[in-house]
Amino acid sequence: MVKLVLEESNAYKIQQIYFSNDRVTRRIIEMAADIMEQVVQEINLSPTSMFAAQLDESTNESSCAQLLVFVRYVFLHEIKDESLFCILLETATKALDVMEKLTE
Repeated sequence: MVKLVLEESNAYKIQQIYFSNDRVTRRIIEMAADIMEQVVQEINLSPTSMFAAQLDESTNESSCAQLLVFVRYVFLHEIKDESLFCILLETATKALDVMEKLTE
């Protein structure tokens, strides 16, 4: 991908940078938290601070249950649909477990 976007010489430079699994995982978590913070900030800045949430429970290929939360809200006179977060459901997928995660 870097070759296509930044040319061959830059791809070699980027390939020389060491990224541990921990560093990559930490950066993904930081980016997800930043995106969630931006969405919440936009909801709070919307004229009515009203939003709709859609929740979906899904199971990935390793049989781990995940809760996906999407929101719809108005920001700058535009209706926006965003993914708010995706989190593992460690215990069960009952309504009570989903509500606990949503409340957190």
